[in-house]
Amino acid sequence: MLEPMSPGEGSPGDPPAAAATDVAACLRCGYALRGLAPDGMCPECGTPIERSLRGNFLVYSDPAYVRWLHAGSVLIEAALAARVLLIGALLAAQVAAGATGWSSAPLEGAWKLGNLGASAAALAGWWALSAPDPAFLGAGAGSRARVVVRWVVCITAGMSILDLIVQVAPLSAGLSVSTQARVLVWLAVLVGGFLAEMLYIQWLTRRLPDRRLHRFAGTMLWLAPVLCTIGVLVCYIGPIAAYVLYWVLIDRLRSRLGAVLRLQAR
Repeated sequence: MLEPMSPGEGSPGDPPAAAATDVAACLRCGYALRGLAPDGMCPECGTPIERSLRGNFLVYSDPAYVRWLHAGSVLIEAALAARVLLIGALLAAQVAAGATGWSSAPLEGAWKLGNLGASAAALAGWWALSAPDPAFLGAGAGSRARVVVRWVVCITAGMSILDLIVQVAPLSAGLSVSTQARVLVWLAVLVGGFLAEMLYIQWLTRRLPDRRLHRFAGTMLWLAPVLCTIGVLVCYIGPIAAYVLYWVLIDRLRSRLGAVLRLQAR
């Protein structure tokens, strides 16, 4: 069970009430804890009542787990920044090569290598950010979206390695796949992965809790696809806007996870 975000119900750092209220329920089994003392145990499953009253907020999770989530968000944001820098460097290098008559092939090779590193950092970041919390109690642990994110990480890594093998050493026709089929597969993985990421972030923001960030992720679920399709018609501004908004979302998530770490350190 994941408790709703209600500002009037107190902050994660508040101590539990003197007795469980009418709406309190055991996080593990859902048993109504009405009127029971917080220092007791759930009559149904034996879970400490105080644990249920505190809820599944991240501030009560293991600091090592929260640090892992924070490190993942840092890696993702670094990968987003690296891609922008790489594109800028490539464009500048191509302009310089055109002005001097030098070949831009080595520069493009370096760009591909840098982009591969940025992709690896992003995949590692999402793997860390989607780690399961062993301290989470109850159902609704964000398992579906979280597992999909991890599957997408594995599939993307496998496809990237296969593409690299085919490009560097095309050993046989059996390894080659038509360009159209590869694009369709990559598109399906990209769209499915993005939707899973937003749904997982929505779930994660309920544990911060952060209502604004929760709404932001929900808006990105439909806004980013619109910007990347219809927005392409407006001088390709749509995809750029979607990239910037995605970056802002990850940056805010990183900042909130850092705030949780500071609160735990008090």
